[in-house]
Amino acid sequence: MLRHLFPKITGFTSWLTRRFGCVALLLVGACAPSVPDTVLVAFENTFDHGPDTQWTLNPNGSWCVDFQRENHKELFACYSQEGQLLDVEFEIHPDAAPEELWPCVRRAYPNAILSSVFERCQGNRTFYVVEIADGGQLFGLFFEGWDEFSIIPPDDIRFTSRMSIENN
Repeated sequence: MLRHLFPKITGFTSWLTRRFGCVALLLVGACAPSVPDTVLVAFENTFDHGPDTQWTLNPNGSWCVDFQRENHKELFACYSQEGQLLDVEFEIHPDAAPEELWPCVRRAYPNAILSSVFERCQGNRTFYVVEIADGGQLFGLFFEGWDEFSIIPPDDIRFTSRMSIENN
């Protein structure tokens, strides 16, 4: 199992596992941060979901969970350490996104290839994230208005966490 998690140090993990057996596995697992109970309770009280959930601790201290609802719709939700729901994001079909987004995307990135579109709800406000590939890079555009967006860089946790999951 450790070889799968840490492929570059397999010699060390083999030695460690042979020498210390289960104790080494327990020590490695103990170092991983665990989701606070306040966050888990808030999540359970907010969403009906399937058995597969994947939690990530963001650099800003928030906990995000990637999960599927019973209707097989994938969602992404972020919570504060105190269990407050910060935002919910879900993928939508490009046709369901406001038409006002597309002229802005085409002006800024005329050769881009659309990857995905997400709707993000924060309280009573709605934002859109358009993921595109341009010049061999996958990155995102975070729309706060129809003509205003900020760039979500390729090294953002949004993309790096997905790449590590897809590469496992």
